[in-house]
Amino acid sequence: MSGNPGSAPPPVPPPVPPPGPPPGLPPVPPPGPQQNPQLANVQAYLMLNQAVYNDDEKRILFVLSYIRSTDYNAGLSKAEKWADLWMEQHWNNLGAWTDFEQAFKNRFITFDEAGEAI
Repeated sequence: MSGNPGSAPPPVPPPVPPPGPPPGLPPVPPPGPQQNPQLANVQAYLMLNQAVYNDDEKRILFVLSYIRSTDYNAGLSKAEKWADLWMEQHWNNLGAWTDFEQAFKNRFITFDEAGEAI
């Protein structure tokens, strides 16, 4: 007991590591026109976990790690090929997050101009 002069203090609990991505995330579908909400979800997740994803390289690697196909028998998807190419071209330096995000948008995000005009 802590009231006894000869008793030892209680052990200090180990530090809790910062949270990473939640386990068991579902596969991210290949990007396309319907992906705008997905991009917003990724941006929100990165903002909520700034302590973990605190530099551009970690943010880029997080996104690249979730670009995968849901059909492993179909071969690499367009998104997987793009992610592989990004890694090959930026192996020593993954670049700035803003450049990565813009390249991602340029490659995969298309806007339905007719739908947005309504």
